[in-house]
Amino acid sequence: MSTKGRLGILVGGGPAPGLNGVIAAATIEGINQGYEIIGFRDGFKYIAQGDTTQIKPLSIRDVKDIHIKGGSILGTARTNPTKSEEQMKNIFTVFEKLGITALVSIGGDDTAFSASYVAKYSKGKIKVAHVPKTIDNDLPLPGTAPTFGYETARHYGVQIVRNLMEDARTTSRWYLIISMGRAAGETAPIIFTAAVSVGRMILPTELLTQPTPALSWNLYNICTEHEAVEQIRHVQYGMVATLVMIVLALNLTAVVLRARVARRLKG
Repeated sequence: MSTKGRLGILVGGGPAPGLNGVIAAATIEGINQGYEIIGFRDGFKYIAQGDTTQIKPLSIRDVKDIHIKGGSILGTARTNPTKSEEQMKNIFTVFEKLGITALVSIGGDDTAFSASYVAKYSKGKIKVAHVPKTIDNDLPLPGTAPTFGYETARHYGVQIVRNLMEDARTTSRWYLIISMGRAAGETAPIIFTAAVSVGRMILPTELLTQPTPALSWNLYNICTEHEAVEQIRHVQYGMVATLVMIVLALNLTAVVLRARVARRLKG
């Protein structure tokens, strides 16, 4: 075992561009600092069950070129062990068995929260560093610094929207574009702004936080913040279904009108 013990690396949450680059950087720097590196497969999923078999020792040779590959060599999972006292105990048991003295977690808000639990309840025995990863850009970073993965999602989102705009213009059809972003609503506005110079974007959070003729109450006035986020999700699903039906109806109307015009021209 190396002089400083073992450094664990894990990835949680959804996929995002740049994961392998972060794994490689953490591994190389950890080895240079005197750590032995252990990668945990699928985030907290297996170690929360007390499983010590789903690990991957990492060397500089293992990670020297993974930054040019997509995905994550360690996989990822959305397991949040803070919801179970037993799972947190399993994690500390695994870390003790494996001699983990430091942890680098890569993920969004759930993974960051789980990592903070490890730091808090290990009482200094395990040093924890969290790398904020989410295309939602919903973590409170200093200044205007975006989370990694967000800029790439924005870039490709803009390309997709611009391509769909050309398709819509060419085919005279309507398109409904739905962007990820959870309750933060960061991704959709920046994609829309970068792709379209004129137009109007529909934001569910805008309808929910500002009184409107259709929705004359403010959701945040009647719910706690957590409940509001859950409520927003439910309302978003309903709005998406409604918008899909509207777009289908518009496209069907366009088809019918084109057919009528074609018949009149033939007649």
